[in-house]
Amino acid sequence: MLRTMLRPKTVHATAQVHPSAVVEAGAVIAAGAVVQANAVVGAACRVGRGSVVGANAVLQHTTVGSNSSVGSGCCVGQDGFGWEQSSDGRHRKKPQTLRVAIGDEVSVGANSTIDRGSWRDTTIAHHCKLDSQVHVGHNVVIEEGCLVAASTAIGGSCTLERLAMVGGQCAVAQHTTIGAAARVAGMSGVASDVPAGQTYGGNPAQPLWQHLRQAVLVRRMGRR
Repeated sequence: MLRTMLRPKTVHATAQVHPSAVVEAGAVIAAGAVVQANAVVGAACRVGRGSVVGANAVLQHTTVGSNSSVGSGCCVGQDGFGWEQSSDGRHRKKPQTLRVAIGDEVSVGANSTIDRGSWRDTTIAHHCKLDSQVHVGHNVVIEEGCLVAASTAIGGSCTLERLAMVGGQCAVAQHTTIGAAARVAGMSGVASDVPAGQTYGGNPAQPLWQHLRQAVLVRRMGRR
């Protein structure tokens, strides 16, 4: 039924789509784009000019800008983790009906996951770079030029402002904001907002000088 409601897929003559890839009805593959082996580009998705969808990647409810790359094994545009808790233990799913918008010159590393939005589109703005195995929850907005290192998990409805940097293996709690040009050291747990331009680290994350000072004091106590 869905296929009959969508326009036919549009694949530009200069695009390269591997024979094993699936491009569903209503999808658009722009000039010079590449869709590699076993990738799936879902209904009404768009892959922009010169962009690459890696092998075994799956796009649903997603637009990808120009000259971007979605790495092998990525899952983009699936439902986020939204449930209404019930006293009888039968949790009820909250609607996840919006999209993922990936900008121009974005890199999403292999095996990363980006959930679709529920109250606002999940957005990865122009020039952002995400490492491998990064999880981006629903409704997250990552503004222009941000860097996120491997194995970081960003909870739902977070905002990373322009040029923010997050080290590897960080956990960012839902509904928090990492300010413009702020930096978070690897293996940190971000439980509250990080001010613009500041460098935070530790778990819970705090100003890095404070975290390092505490670490030194703990080591000194251990020697006594």
